[in-house]
Amino acid sequence: MSEQLTPTQKAYIAGFLDADGSISIEGRTTRKGWQHWALRLVFYNCNLEVLEKIKKWVGIGSITERNRSSKWNISRMLRIQGISAVNLLKQIKPYLIVKKKQAEIAIKFSKTFSDENLEGSSWRGGRKLKQKTIEKRTELKKELQSLTLIANYLGKNNATTN
Repeated sequence: MSEQLTPTQKAYIAGFLDADGSISIEGRTTRKGWQHWALRLVFYNCNLEVLEKIKKWVGIGSITERNRSSKWNISRMLRIQGISAVNLLKQIKPYLIVKKKQAEIAIKFSKTFSDENLEGSSWRGGRKLKQKTIEKRTELKKELQSLTLIANYLGKNNATTN
């Protein structure tokens, strides 16, 4: 993750995330009861060049494409996750408008990844999350999802009334 983003690059990436991106917290439990959690930033666009430019600036990420229908252009997404996503959010947060609150929640979520939130150990070196950590992560995930739903609802209503 590049620490040398210019203010212009930070503002551009923030605007792009506000308009054509998403911030998500994903969590699941395996059959063995292990918790897997991830923070993801995704930038969506049909233009591969712009996604490659952002990837070059930040120095990390993966670009995938999908063609949902022959009627539509190929859609592409740049995905950045984990600590790289957190570091990027911390850099662009001052420039965010629409997704500033989501970024704050994501940064709070990242703080749940510390040894104090783990218990026990296993022969493979794995450690389970404390119940209070699972509850906190679930709460932050729901809070982030509710903000996304509200933003989507307001966006649709504004589009139809303007």
